[in-house]
Amino acid sequence: MNLIYGYDDELMIKLIEHIKTSKNKNLTAVFREFALKENKSAGTIRNLYYAISKRAETDTDFKNKYLNGVEFKTNKADKFTKENERALIKKIMLERLNTRSTRSAVYKIANGDGKTALRYQNKYRAVLKNNESLIGDIKTEIEKECGVKIPIFSKTGAPIEYGVNKVKDEINALIERIAKKVKAENSELKKENAFLKSEISRLSMLINSKDTAFAFFKKEEEISKIN
Repeated sequence: MNLIYGYDDELMIKLIEHIKTSKNKNLTAVFREFALKENKSAGTIRNLYYAISKRAETDTDFKNKYLNGVEFKTNKADKFTKENERALIKKIMLERLNTRSTRSAVYKIANGDGKTALRYQNKYRAVLKNNESLIGDIKTEIEKECGVKIPIFSKTGAPIEYGVNKVKDEINALIERIAKKVKAENSELKKENAFLKSEISRLSMLINSKDTAFAFFKKEEEISKIN
């Protein structure tokens, strides 16, 4: 099994076959069409397309096995080199230090161009998912340069610390709810305790007075008959 961009032969073959039947179509439209068909994001399909193209440039056996004469056209200027990929990821991670979301960070770096921002975001998430060593290297580099501790991001682009803090907040909220419940129960127990003490004191007085005690129990008997 050959894995390209985290997917196996089946998806690659499907994409290649789809491209064969999509001649003269805009690549963006092809990506969206195939993504919808396979329940994937258009960015994922786009990245898969370029990964296949890149592999075919240096691997003749792969090209002969999968492409079989199909030409994968790529815009050289549009492809990420290792150097500009690294530079982009570092820029995004630095922007994330300013508590920006991935979307707002890439939008700023793309100077407000939506298409470029989407491309940057897809690349960033692809690297988070498939190249943890690069993320770790850049993280270490930024910390040395800036002297700050930066968060570790999950494969979706969200800081892992956010998830940890969320759990902490939920635990604290649960503890607070339990404490309130215990406090309320203690208050009720104190009231019951005070009532029982009052009843014990009253009964003690009745017991010490024969006539009063007789009157008390007779009244209770009458009440019982009525009920």
